[in-house]
Amino acid sequence: MGRLRTSYGPCLALAIVTFVACGRDGSRIPEDALLVRHGTVIDGTGAPPIVDGVVVVQGDRILAIGEAAGFNIPEGVRIIDAGGGTVLPGIVDAHTHSTHGASIRRTFLVDGVTTVCNLGTSLDRLSQFAEGSVDVSDEPLVEIGVLDGDPNYQLFRVVGALRLSDGRLVVANSGTNELRFYDSSGRYLRSSGRKGGGPGEFEGLSWLGASGADSLLAYDWPGRQISVFDAAGEYARASVLPALSHAPPSHINPVSLSDGSLLVGAQRFFGSGSLTTGVYEDTIFHLLFDTEGVLVDTIA
Repeated sequence: MGRLRTSYGPCLALAIVTFVACGRDGSRIPEDALLVRHGTVIDGTGAPPIVDGVVVVQGDRILAIGEAAGFNIPEGVRIIDAGGGTVLPGIVDAHTHSTHGASIRRTFLVDGVTTVCNLGTSLDRLSQFAEGSVDVSDEPLVEIGVLDGDPNYQLFRVVGALRLSDGRLVVANSGTNELRFYDSSGRYLRSSGRKGGGPGEFEGLSWLGASGADSLLAYDWPGRQISVFDAAGEYARASVLPALSHAPPSHINPVSLSDGSLLVGAQRFFGSGSLTTGVYEDTIFHLLFDTEGVLVDTIA
């Protein structure tokens, strides 16, 4: 199980791991301990990686780290096989703007990020961010993605994923500008979209959302349009967002409303050289989509 630590404001968040001496003969390894083995361990101290290492954990403490040959593992200890992977301390994200929802905090943990520093929030939301902890199962419900093999399972620059009401999964793979559909077990079904400027195509797929009964909304920021697909992956229509000054909106903030509609906020991030010097005002607007993904209104 995991817990995400969050800090707020202009600060550097640090994850502190406590190490406790533990007998290598197994006599002091508690029977309720958790062992991770058959992996390369990076302990975070700068020491060389430990090939075929062992990590002994009890509760929220790391009791011992070392080479597998130095441990006599007692019976009854729960074991996780790392399968030749890399085992390392939780990653620290020292600059984020996204910790406001439990599902987002869970995503951090799944990706190995255990400490974050939120630099883009308001003081009145701090208590909301700090509510409880987020627990993550040791085993994923489904795994999708390979390094080699079928290209339909090779993912690159994933910008979003959704589970539909029938259990199917939709992954927005911006590396190929596709929406990829998988069944509940992770088996590939089909793809929608491709690189291009035509209907249902994307020049820069950057966001995936849902509205109502499995209507899929995908944002193409170079064309500043949100394309709507049905649950089968068929293209339905597109809504072009109003221009923000001389550039398309680069950032989308969706909020699902109680009636199934979707409120989407859009803004532009400024990069080096994008604006002249001095004070500059720009527009942030919101768009309301109904349960079928149809644009109802624009609020500047």
